[in-house]
Formats: sequence, structure tokens, C-alpha cells
Amino acid sequence: MIYNFLSVKSRFKLKGLTLIELIIVVAIVAIILGAIYSFFIQNFKVAQENMNIARIEGEAKRLNDQLKQWLSMSDQSTISYTMVGTTKQVVMDVYQNDLPALSARPDFRIKLIYDSNTKSIIIAKQFLTSSSGPGVPSPVAFTFLDGVVERFDCVYVSDLKIVIEYEVVINKRGANRITRVYKIEHVFRNF
Repeated sequence: MIYNFLSVKSRFKLKGLTLIELIIVVAIVAIILGAIYSFFIQNFKVAQENMNIARIEGEAKRLNDQLKQWLSMSDQSTISYTMVGTTKQVVMDVYQNDLPALSARPDFRIKLIYDSNTKSIIIAKQFLTSSSGPGVPSPVAFTFLDGVVERFDCVYVSDLKIVIEYEVVINKRGANRITRVYKIEHVFRNF
């Protein structure tokens, strides 16, 4: 009986992994998992960067569209540009209601403010008491393109047109930078 058991055991040699083989397998798996992890992390960072660029470009487009609308709805004689220190601002009184021309008064004042210290554009909307009555809401301010506006200029072209131009710089990983220039041109109405 013992002889039969030993003969069966010798016919089927049980093999296992040695410690060295196990260490090699673990090292290979760690290298493969590290490469996969690195690949996904890099792709995630690129996706995050692209989403940030798209957010900034979308914000600049919304700002441009809103400014074009306000410039076209404004009292043309109230559009002004001032510069005090590092702060530049464009001010306009804007109509919102469809009242007859003789009784129409601007409903709110828009201030487009650029401060080179914060590198952002602030839109301040102040409701005017002359048109809104006693229940005038408090001023509202929105910050656009926070920290990415490198340059802001406003130029009058021979009293016929105003050109507002600003430059947005987006830093990417490494030394790469994306620079976009946005321009709004408004021709004054004379009637």
C-alpha cells in the first residue's frame, strides 16, 4: 500500500513557483499596471486641459455676444471709455423696454471694467431709478475670464465706430500658451 502511494506520487510531480519566479511575475505586472495608469492619467490631464480651454473660449464668446447686444440696444450718446490707473472701463446706458421714443429712458447702465492687476473683465449692471421706479434692484456684477485677460483696448474710430479688443492667454502644460484675440466693432447710429 505504501509502495503504491509512492509510485503514484512519483509519476505526478507537483511543481510550484519558486520565490524568484514569483518576484519576476509581480515585477512584470507592476510595470504593465504602471504604464496603463500613466497612460490614463496623461489622457485625463489632457481632457481636463481641453475642457478648461473650451470653457474659457465659451465664456469669451458669451461676453462678446452680450456686449454686441448691449451696444446695439444702448443710447449711443452714453457710450464712453475711461482709463484710471490700471483700470479701463466702457460705460453705456441700455434700453430694455419697448416704450415710445419720446418717453423712452434707459433701463440700466452697463460698466465693462478691466483691471490689469486681476487680469479679468467685470460686467457691472446698475438699474436706473429713472425708468425702473421705486423697486430698483441693487447693482449686479459678473466676472468674466478671471485671470486670463492679458490686454484690453478700446478705440474710437473717427466718431463713427468703437472697437473693443482684448487678448486672452491660456497656459497649457509645459511652456505652451494659447493666445486668442477677441474684437467687438460697433458702428454708432446717427439719427
